[in-house]
Amino acid sequence: FSWMPDLRANGAFRVLWIGDPEALPTQGWPLGDGVAYALSAGGVPDVTTLWPASDDGVTGLTADALHLAEAGNSTRLGSELAPMAIRYIVVVDAAGPGRDAPRLGGLPTTAATALAAQLDLKLVSRDTDQLVYENAAWGPGRSRLARDRKRPETVRKSDIVGGVPTLRSEKSPVRFSGRARAGDTVYFAEAASANWQLVVGGRTATGNRALGWANAFTVERGGTATLHYRRSVGRIAFVAVEIVLWVAAFRYLVVSRRRRSQPA
Repeated sequence: FSWMPDLRANGAFRVLWIGDPEALPTQGWPLGDGVAYALSAGGVPDVTTLWPASDDGVTGLTADALHLAEAGNSTRLGSELAPMAIRYIVVVDAAGPGRDAPRLGGLPTTAATALAAQLDLKLVSRDTDQLVYENAAWGPGRSRLARDRKRPETVRKSDIVGGVPTLRSEKSPVRFSGRARAGDTVYFAEAASANWQLVVGGRTATGNRALGWANAFTVERGGTATLHYRRSVGRIAFVAVEIVLWVAAFRYLVVSRRRRSQPA
């Protein structure tokens, strides 16, 4: 999957991993029938995704979409996953690529059949270890929506597909930058929170919910834009106190050992 990070230039995306919990590249959430799923940003999970996210927002909605398809109630799973910026679905069927290991399950027949029947998923890779589907209905996780969607409450799932990638420079998992135009509606595929702020030309853009769960920002004046997660003062203070306590505990242990090692 070394080719995936190169595609980030075309817009932010997620990868959905499905299979036996032991085969997933990171800890996941249960789907049922011995199958679990996990999400990663822009490719194979790294140190920032060594633990599962909370079961709300993107995580919970992804499970809802998968159950909908498995039950035969949707043949356009890609469209259901588009608002979550899921571009690839990887079905993991063995302990690792190229390993001569026993199969760890993959998907039950009903789930595998449902996945293969989706009209907006394209099978792009297949071997003994995994299947890789590309979502033809994918929309960027940070996108500029059509001009007629000036109000976040009017955003529809279909609008995400036509979104234009924006804020492509990723400083960290919680800080992105680029340029925004006056009148833009910027969609951000993360659980809505007042802690997410978009600052354009020194002014904070108005943030609202889109699709009932995601973030959307209305840009009044264009300019250099930065989207970041504002941590609360209370949280910062808590972390600072925790660090101080750890340092104090470490110093206490060092001093105690030195005293015990000194001759009486």
